[in-house]
Amino acid sequence: MKININYDFGIEKRIDQYLVDYFFNNETIKFSRSQIKHLINNGRIKDGDLLIKKSGYLLKGKGIITIDIPDNNNNEKLMKWDRWDLINIVYENSDYLVINKPANLPVHPGNGNYDKTLVNILVSRYDKLANSNTIRPGIVHRIDKHTTGVLVIAKTDEAFFHIQNQFINREVNKIYFGLTKGNFKEKKGKVFLPLIRSRVDPRMITVAKNGREATTLYQVIERFDGFDFVEFKILTGRTHQIRVHCKYLNAPIYNDYLYGKKEISNPNIGHFLHARSIEFKDLNNKWVKYEAELPYYFKDKLEELRKEEN
Repeated sequence: MKININYDFGIEKRIDQYLVDYFFNNETIKFSRSQIKHLINNGRIKDGDLLIKKSGYLLKGKGIITIDIPDNNNNEKLMKWDRWDLINIVYENSDYLVINKPANLPVHPGNGNYDKTLVNILVSRYDKLANSNTIRPGIVHRIDKHTTGVLVIAKTDEAFFHIQNQFINREVNKIYFGLTKGNFKEKKGKVFLPLIRSRVDPRMITVAKNGREATTLYQVIERFDGFDFVEFKILTGRTHQIRVHCKYLNAPIYNDYLYGKKEISNPNIGHFLHARSIEFKDLNNKWVKYEAELPYYFKDKLEELRKEEN
């Protein structure tokens, strides 16, 4: 598979650092610094027609980076984890399935966890998924480990590329529900704050003028004393986008240990951010929409706040 990335900037940038930042903030595909270095060393990355041989190669002006991703047959290395009881199917057909992902479940292997992820559950149930020769079979897009809600998994390569292209072209409509610890000044608004990976803490994303474009629309559904129940629509799919924007507005997502405060000790209760719905075109180019119910603890907290208001 080949990926083409258009770039356009006036100052020089190291290709490895640019690609690290690009993929860190990419919703569909992820590459670490070591993986990018490995691709460069194996002649898999070009700037136009020029084969890149060094990680320190400098980019400037306009151009197209081409990355040739090899088929590594990594699916043979994936361990099966038979925990289908954790998965709630929202919809399934021969092309794809949509699930309601629980909290405390990473989408794919990485960061020291290679056997207890959604992907490990999927390969224990399905003999064939899209991109079966990679360590992320079926994964069209991702949501954070502790974010719950709708996630699309492709069974066929045709479905994978059809849906992923809609993500790349920003044609997918995604709605999130969140509970914030703090109130927004306005009940409805648009947040346009560019984001970049933190140089201080690599786990975190921060607002920066030289970051990548990130736009979030929000509308308060219910307001409580010190809490807002909010609907979010993201126009870009940056890593931690909603969480960082909320923190910047002094209303972090409730129970967000990274950008706010860990309020609940139960590890199976994540931050109160939920991917409520997703809308895209199926292989017949018909718009389809899928919704996922809020987790029980989210519903319980809302009921608790409503009672306190009365």
